[in-house]
Amino acid sequence: MSQDGIDTAMRMPIGPSWLCIDTCGPYLCVALGSAAAFESIVQPGQNRSSIDLVPAIQRLLSAAKRDKPDAIAVTVGPGSFTGARIGVSTARNLGMLWNIPVRPFYSLQLYAESIRNKAPLLVCLDGKQNKFYSLLIRKPEQVYETREADLQDLTPAQIASTISLDIDIFCDAPELLKERLPEARPVLSLPQPDPESFFRLLDRSAGQALSYNSIIPVYVRSDPATAKYPDGFQHKPES
Repeated sequence: MSQDGIDTAMRMPIGPSWLCIDTCGPYLCVALGSAAAFESIVQPGQNRSSIDLVPAIQRLLSAAKRDKPDAIAVTVGPGSFTGARIGVSTARNLGMLWNIPVRPFYSLQLYAESIRNKAPLLVCLDGKQNKFYSLLIRKPEQVYETREADLQDLTPAQIASTISLDIDIFCDAPELLKERLPEARPVLSLPQPDPESFFRLLDRSAGQALSYNSIIPVYVRSDPATAKYPDGFQHKPES
C-alpha cells in the first residue's frame, strides 16, 4: 500500500509457486505449484471447507517441502456465502502472515475456464432462494476477460427468457434448475473445478496480484442484513 493509502500491486518473483484456493462451490479445490508442475486436492467440500482447507494446504506444502508459496490465487465468489468468506479470509490471513501477494478470481470464471471451448454457454451455481449465480460466455476467450459486472443473479424464469436455446446451460444443481425452468430444456452437470484452470487464468487473464487487505468477497446479491442496515445496525434502547 502506498503512503497515500491506495492499494498497489505487489512485486511478483520470477516463476512463482502459487497456492490456489477455491471454496465457493460444492467442491474444495486447492493446488500448489506452477503451470509447469503442481499438486492438487479436489474433494467434495459442501459444509466442510472450514474443516478441510487448512489441512489440505498443509499437506501440499509438506509434500512440496515448502514453508510457504510465493503468492496466492483465490476465488472470491459468488457462491456459497460461507464458502466465499472462508476462502477469502484464509487467503487474506496467509497473505498477511507470509507477506505475499494475493490474486483474486471469480468462481464462475474458474468453473467456465475448463469448458470454455463449449461456448456459447451459461455457467450457474445454485444461489438458493430460487436464484442462480450465472455467467454467460459467448466466446472462449471471454472467460479471461470476466468482470464483476458480468456476474448475474438470475431466477429460472429470467434464465429461460434471456438465454437462447442454442446456449448450453451448465449448473452444479442441474436437476433442480431443470425442474424450475418454465419450459423444458437440457441442463448439463457443471464439472468439478479443474486446478489447471487456475494456472491458465493466471497466465492469460488481465489483473494483478494485490496486497492481502485488498481482497474482499464478491456476493453479487446483497446479504439481507447489509440491505436492511446499509450503515450498520445501531441498537437504540427505548426511552
